[in-house]
Amino acid sequence: MARGRADWGTGGRAGGAMERSGDDDRDHGFQGYGTHNFGAQDHECANDEGAVSGNDGAAAPYRGSGAVMAAPEGPGRAVRVLRALSGSVVAGLVLLTIGIIVVSILGGRRGIPGPGDESLIVHLVASAVALLAQRYADRRRGLAAAASLLVVFCVAGAVLWTQWWG
Repeated sequence: MARGRADWGTGGRAGGAMERSGDDDRDHGFQGYGTHNFGAQDHECANDEGAVSGNDGAAAPYRGSGAVMAAPEGPGRAVRVLRALSGSVVAGLVLLTIGIIVVSILGGRRGIPGPGDESLIVHLVASAVALLAQRYADRRRGLAAAASLLVVFCVAGAVLWTQWWG
């Protein structure tokens, strides 16, 4: 089997591995490091263990063996759900802010008392803070992301409590 990743399904062979097309750099025309065809490096191992010996005699993993390194694990399901929920909260807060802006403009044009400058400023600042916190949470992992998500929920809760229910 040539260099590349293998699917361990049947793939046309009973229980055998099948190389997926497009996994080899040579399929894409890339002529960088390791794409030359020097016999043993690309197709066969230098010894029976599937490793090429270094200067110190220790076996190093064979580069072209088709082994796949595990990709770094992404965030868990709970984190993805919290990020999606906080993104929805931010979207709702932005829509409320747009509504406050529209009502303020229409109220000013028609001489009807609107929500007021204080409410408008609170909504604008809260939307900006929540958007920045959501953006930060989407790009970070761990405690920093969790703290940013908490900021989003607290800001939205404070706006709802003080401006809509208070």
